[in-house]
Order: sequence, then structure tokens, then C-alpha cells
Amino acid sequence: MQRILLLITLLGYALGAMAMHHDRFTEPAKQCFFQIGQHMSNPSAPESALVITEIMYNNPGTDDYEFLEVYNAGDLPIQMEGYRFTTGVTFVFPARVLPPGEFVLIAIDSAKFRQAFNKFAFQWNAGQGLNNTGELITLVNPQGEIMDTVRYGIAAPWPAAANGNGPSLQLCNNALDNSLASSWAASTAGTGFFINGVEILATPGMPNDCSPPPVPVYPVYTIGTVTTENTDGVADSLNVRCQLQGTVYGINLRATGLQFTIIDDQNDGIAVFSANATYGYQVQERDEVIVRGRISQFNGLTQILADTVILVSTNRPLLPATTVMQLGEDTESRLVRLENLSIVNPSQWTNTGTGFNVDVSNGQAVFQMRIVSTSNIFGTPPPAGTFHLTGIGGQFDTSLPYTEGYQIFPRYLADIQIISSTQEAGAVSRIQLLPNPAAKGEVLVQSTTPFNGIRVTDAQGRVVFFNWFTHVHQLRLDVSTYSPGVYQVSLLNGKQVHTVQLIVR
Repeated sequence: MQRILLLITLLGYALGAMAMHHDRFTEPAKQCFFQIGQHMSNPSAPESALVITEIMYNNPGTDDYEFLEVYNAGDLPIQMEGYRFTTGVTFVFPARVLPPGEFVLIAIDSAKFRQAFNKFAFQWNAGQGLNNTGELITLVNPQGEIMDTVRYGIAAPWPAAANGNGPSLQLCNNALDNSLASSWAASTAGTGFFINGVEILATPGMPNDCSPPPVPVYPVYTIGTVTTENTDGVADSLNVRCQLQGTVYGINLRATGLQFTIIDDQNDGIAVFSANATYGYQVQERDEVIVRGRISQFNGLTQILADTVILVSTNRPLLPATTVMQLGEDTESRLVRLENLSIVNPSQWTNTGTGFNVDVSNGQAVFQMRIVSTSNIFGTPPPAGTFHLTGIGGQFDTSLPYTEGYQIFPRYLADIQIISSTQEAGAVSRIQLLPNPAAKGEVLVQSTTPFNGIRVTDAQGRVVFFNWFTHVHQLRLDVSTYSPGVYQVSLLNGKQVHTVQLIVR
């Protein structure tokens, strides 16, 4: 009997030593080791129970949200202090007990990770990131013995969707051999967190599920029903799946995929977005379409992430633009018109990138005009003089509350209606600036014909003063804050602009 007990004890040590030098075992084998260990004196935690179960190696946009997930698949808690990643990234765990059936996370940026997913993650060593073309990830114990290792890839049979398209890599079952690509799938679980309009699909700190997602159901709603927002500008219907119908206004703002606006007969509108897919639809203004998808929000702009776009009819009439004096929530995804504008700083008109922002003013307020590269406005010179502007209301507010950052997107060159950029001959004789040259103080502006607006620009064409008022023949212009130099003073009268030069010393 003593010999039998001795053999069992020796067998237990031998199997335990084998477990310490293998990165993965089948679940039955692990359970066998654990049970033997429990009958030994002074039992230790089942170190080989640690499993790498989720990898986010290439999130959309800048790689600020990469992470790794480790799972305790055993029956006993594991003290993680001294465990470390040695390939892929480097990181040494501090004192931390990982209970059985629980997860621990490490990320490239723990603060951004928590803000995005409301989960705690340790932060791996600075200046590192997971390779976007695949690499080996290795977790070892304090003695340097391998606990788990995975060499992920981006080519088949590894899931290609995990390579920058939103999903993470997830191990479909914690008992599977995670060294095999067939054990992994691209996550389909929505997190509600978006980067550049693309949702991160992942389950950090939660069980993975690779079963096919259920066939979505799309209840039919009106646009106005799903576009209400709370006092912080957050959409009330976030993540609601629905079917919406409306008429296309404007152009596709995106070179790949879809980004356009639909407005229904009640003048309620919503942005439609798809990062890459077009669903066979080519955006054309005046089309009537059905859009199926899920309500989301991007920098304050309520939108529907399209799963399907169906063309219903063409050449639908458009509602007239609503003339407004300010931009806000009520102008979002609607066709609006601002009048009597001029460009505040022409140097903002860059014709670069995927689009650019230009500040425009009516003398009472400053508005942000967004010119996108897919519009025929892109590449043209900035409009001179005063103009009326028609466009789709938008928003780009990067932080809560989403109550700022309102924009207007003109669709075509025709949306910029020039009032006048001409200067009448003899304008100088009809306008007097006293004194001119002027020192710091006030300048009397007089005109023989009445005017209802004044604009002052500096030598670089930047607007330093702009105002509208009822018809007058004179006013006093305060130049006490003007830097010495040459300025252009333009008096506006209906469709005419009269400009004279002012020198400030």
C-alpha cells in the first residue's frame, strides 16, 4: 500500500511538472492535474488555467484601444503578481488575485479604455502596441515558465474582420485550443463605442459568444420618433434597431461607404452612415429610400448605422430650406439657410484633406461651414463679398454635453448665393473716412447713399469687424484696438458693395 501511495504521489509531481512546461492542455487533462494537486500537501494554484481569450490588435483609427483579455479557467484563485507578458507586449502584473471564472484586462491606454468601455484594465509598457499584421503573444509565470501563448494572424483562416474593421478576436470557447485559428472568431457584440463612426465590437471582461447573431428585427418608426435627445444632447434611442423612410437631401459625404441625410415629409431628418458598405445604393438627391439599421451617435450627431438601403422611388420633391438665425439641435439633419454672410478668415479655405471648416458671420454670430471633398465646392476659391448659404445642419461635438459644435454643410456651389462682390466706380468719392490716416480712436464713416452693413478686413483679408443695421448715412468706427496697417472698409447696400481704404497708424 505504501508503494502504491508513493507511486501516486510521484505521478502527481510528474504530471504537475508537465503542466508547468506546456502552454495549453485539454480541459479534462487540466482537471486531472488540479484534482491530484488538491490531494497533495501545501497545494498551489493551477497556473496553466490562464487562457488568453480576447485580442484587440487593430482598432479603427489610431491604435488607442488595443487590449488583451486573460481568463482563469481553473477552479482556484491565482495570485497574478509577477506574471508577465514577454512577447507581443511587455507587462508585469502587480499584486492581484484572479478568481476562477474571472477575467483580467491589459490595454495600451488604461484611461481611454475605461472611458470607452467602463472597464478597468492594467496598462502595458508605454510605447508598445500589438502588431497589425500578426505576432506571438506569450504569458509566463514569475519563474519564466510559459502559461499560455497565441500567435494570431490576419490572413485566412484567421478572421479578417478583426483587422481594423471594428471587431476584436475572441476565443469561442475557453476550453478550446487557442493556438488554432479555428478556435477564434471576430466579435459581433456591440459596445456602443465608436471610432470615426465605426463601432467597436468586443466583450472585454465578459464571456465570449461566437454563435451567429439572431436575425435582427426592424420595427418601422418615423424619423422624428428616434431623433429626440435629452438635455445633454444624447439620443434617446441609442442602439434601437428600426426601419426609417425619407427623401435623400444632398450628396454622399463619404468617398467610401455611405454618409448622407434623409428627411421625411414632416421635415424630420437623420444622418445615414455606413463605413464601407453601400448595399448597392448610389446616393442621389431626391431619391426616396428605406434604411434599416441601428440608431447611434457620432460626436453629437444622431445617425442610423445602415444595415440595408432600399431605393423606393426617384425625383421626389424637396422641402424648401428653412431660414434660421442660429444653428442648434433643431437644425441638425435639416435643410437650412443663413443669410448675409461673409467669410471671417479666408485662410481657412484650404481645399485640403477630406474636408475643411470655414468660419462665416452675419455680423451677429459666427457659424462653422463644413466643405467636404466630395462636393463640387471643394477645390474652388472662397466666395468674395456677402452671400446667402444653404446646407444640411450638422454637429461635431467631441465631449458631453453634446450642445455645441453645430455646423452647416452646403451641398453644391449653387448653395452659396453671392449677393455681390463688386465695387462701384466712384465709390471713393461717395464715402469719406475722417480722419484717414487714423490714429487710435474713432473714425467717422460717411456716405452720400444709405448703407445697411459694414465690413472691415485687414491686409490678409481677415474680417476684423462686421455688422448689420438699418439704413444709415454715417457711423463711428472704433479702431482703437486695430494694429497699425492698411484696412479695407466695405459698405453694403442691398446688392452693392462700396470699398475704400483706411490706414491706421
